[in-house]
Amino acid sequence: MNIASIVAHPDDAEIWMGGTLLSYLNKGNNIYIIYPLNINKNRQKEAQINRIFKSIFAENLLDSISSIKPNLIFTHWYDDVHEDHRKISKMVSSMLPDLLAFRNVNPRVFYFGTYNNFGRNNIFQPIDFVDITKYFGEKVKLISVYKSQNPKIWINMIKNINSFHGQQSGVKYAEGFIEIPVMGILKRAKEIL
Repeated sequence: MNIASIVAHPDDAEIWMGGTLLSYLNKGNNIYIIYPLNINKNRQKEAQINRIFKSIFAENLLDSISSIKPNLIFTHWYDDVHEDHRKISKMVSSMLPDLLAFRNVNPRVFYFGTYNNFGRNNIFQPIDFVDITKYFGEKVKLISVYKSQNPKIWINMIKNINSFHGQQSGVKYAEGFIEIPVMGILKRAKEIL
């Protein structure tokens, strides 16, 4: 299976859903992190240190998605407080009809969380959870690579968020997601994995 995490910045995928990506990788899936915005060179170098996932710095997001034909796409929540995150979320959502109707790509698509689960106008309330307890330590190591972003701050915040989602789902650490209807179709996931 091909999994695509489409994010605004290097470190976004690791922070918001790194444990989920590690669990998919552990099951033999192909993991792609796609960055459609211009990325500063220092952060691009840091992203390439994490060679555990395949990085794509996309000039054309639609073509990049079409070429890998992901079964699952994960992206930023539409109401994220960060403007770049909202731009990416909107780009992904706007491409879904074209992917399905003209590119023969029919993925399930999920939003992942945001800063302390607060958006501009809404609270991020995930419906689906992935138990990342087994992968939490490795997730912390992936985030630690991004020295330019003061990883200690992110690690402390994400530990609290992942603990909270863990309490919601009955495990120690979890990541939360909301599925996006694709062309009006929404299959409620009992489990994403």
